[in-house]
Amino acid sequence: MRRPLLLGALAFAMLTATPAAADTTPTARQQATVLFDEGRRLIAAGRFDEACTRFTESQRLDPSSGTLLNLVDCDERRGRLASALATCREAERLAASRNDAEARAFAQRRAGEIEARVPTIRLETAPSETISRVTIDGRVIEWTGKALLVDAGRHRVEVTFASGAMRGVDVEVAADAREQRVSLLANEAPPRAVSPSPSPPPPPAESWRRTTGIVLTVSGAAALAMGTVTGILALSKKNDLDSLCSSGGGSYPDRCGGGMLDAGAQASARSDLATARTEATLATTGLVVGTALVALGVVLYLTGGSDVARQSLFCPIGMPCFLKSARR
Repeated sequence: MRRPLLLGALAFAMLTATPAAADTTPTARQQATVLFDEGRRLIAAGRFDEACTRFTESQRLDPSSGTLLNLVDCDERRGRLASALATCREAERLAASRNDAEARAFAQRRAGEIEARVPTIRLETAPSETISRVTIDGRVIEWTGKALLVDAGRHRVEVTFASGAMRGVDVEVAADAREQRVSLLANEAPPRAVSPSPSPPPPPAESWRRTTGIVLTVSGAAALAMGTVTGILALSKKNDLDSLCSSGGGSYPDRCGGGMLDAGAQASARSDLATARTEATLATTGLVVGTALVALGVVLYLTGGSDVARQSLFCPIGMPCFLKSARR
């Protein structure tokens, strides 16, 4: 009897004469049988990963629906239900191609039992997006718009959309997940970079001229006021000193008659005279500087206006003006 099947914990013999592929050599067939028998012993020992490897290699050397159905049982025992179901479908097709009705019916029955327990994932996308290609762990999956059958465990799901956009996500599928939803919605648009506010342009020449002109004019007016007040004080002191010599008909100290003032009064008068002279000097300086500042301030203020204003200031009426405009 060649390659009996294992179903759940019950091992039984069926498919007693599974036809070999026409192009399988005797050596390959013998190697396949050895691997198949090793797989059966490994399953009995509970070493399912090793058993599945033996069945897969045996199937490569000598394709057989019986080997595939044993691989189904092996995958089922290690919890890979989606793989077991896919192998059931393959066994069903192979049995049909070889007119093996018994093996085909058995494969169909096993597929029905397994399919009800296979975990599935449903891809969620925006209504406006159309999926054109799906891969799970690098393997292309036929996309029908329905939930996808997957083995329990961690998977990498990658999707290509009709627009050319690609999106991927890692999914941990639970063994009892009948329909686990996987969101592939596009992330929210990243915040747009806020461009720094442009630095304010430098003030035009007209602006600083006018500002400077105002400052100078105000400063000049203050100097004029100080000079005027200081001059008035100096003149007042001079008049007071001159009154000391009123009886002599002169002015202090040039025409003030001798002996008119005692020593104390003479000392006080000299001090007042010195103060008056200082104040007069300050008054003169204040008046000169103030006048100059006011004049310069007025010029800067007026030249801080339009070209026409500058031209009217510097160019006599009816004569050509060669003032270079500040505006290029």
